[in-house]
Amino acid sequence: MTITIPGVDAKKGMEPYEGDEDRYFIALQSYADNAPDVLNKLRSPSAETLGGYASAMGDIIKACSAIGAEELRQAAVKLEALAKAGNVAGVEAGNGAFLKQADTLVGDVNTWLNRNRS
Repeated sequence: MTITIPGVDAKKGMEPYEGDEDRYFIALQSYADNAPDVLNKLRSPSAETLGGYASAMGDIIKACSAIGAEELRQAAVKLEALAKAGNVAGVEAGNGAFLKQADTLVGDVNTWLNRNRS
């Protein structure tokens, strides 16, 4: 099966699963099921919430790695570093674009899953 999801390198995503499409499919489903709740924790960053923001961003980084979403993972790494450094302005400046990209990816993964469920 050809896995074509914008923002996802399925070949790279399948590497940890040794090319097992069924295991990769489970990872995609897990991402689609869990990412929205984690993303909701990132919607209102503030000085008081930067620790939780950085932790949630770490979860997104792991999830992106699990499916091969490298561009989003790199954006998350940058925002996580800004949060850990206490840079509220930097987080606020990049967060909107990140969330838009992340929400789009969740939608694209769901669309692909819905078309390819057996």
